[in-house]
Amino acid sequence: MRHHRLVKLAVAAALILTGSAALAYPVDLQIRSTSTSDSCSAAVFQAELKVVNTSDGPISSSSVYPELAFYAGPTEIEAVYPQLYANIFDASGAYVTWTGATVERSPWTVDSGYWRNRRANQVWRVRFDPPRPNPPNLIPPGGSLIVSVAFRRAGGATPFDLDCDDFTKVEHAASTAFESNQFYHLLFTSTQQLVCEKLDGDANDPLSGLPFTAPFETACR
Repeated sequence: MRHHRLVKLAVAAALILTGSAALAYPVDLQIRSTSTSDSCSAAVFQAELKVVNTSDGPISSSSVYPELAFYAGPTEIEAVYPQLYANIFDASGAYVTWTGATVERSPWTVDSGYWRNRRANQVWRVRFDPPRPNPPNLIPPGGSLIVSVAFRRAGGATPFDLDCDDFTKVEHAASTAFESNQFYHLLFTSTQQLVCEKLDGDANDPLSGLPFTAPFETACR
């Protein structure tokens, strides 16, 4: 019943074509750094993004997509790998299949500052291939989709975050675990609405991603 209720929420999201209110969906976005340095000192922004299915039924890997926001010149940032693959795993962590992913700059424009060291004037996104029949690219219940992204300043100048003021950062830490991070977020593919992420047990993730513009309220208010 819980899965059916959550699916109805997703359908409701697909029917709302305007507005910016966030809606709940049984996914949780987690991040971990794959770099030995943070993005304020490294030449390349490198991170793994993990979309966890927290429901008890499969969901489409293309129903949502992650976004990141940076502050740089209009042509200063580029994706190292614009086309790549995302791997899909089951609840036990065993590999299931893959799906294609496209890393691209979003057409949406922003110009905002959360703090002096968290600014945004461009948005980048990772969009996943639409559903396919065989093998199906669904995320199984309790499973996850993992994609590795890398960005650099055009021409390879260093560091990536020249003034250490990007909204979305890679912060190197001793932990190698995936963690929630409010400076990344998920959008519904069908409606472009912000996702209120769900943890196991149907609780809202308190670190669900913030919007990249004011008033910077959590998606799960």
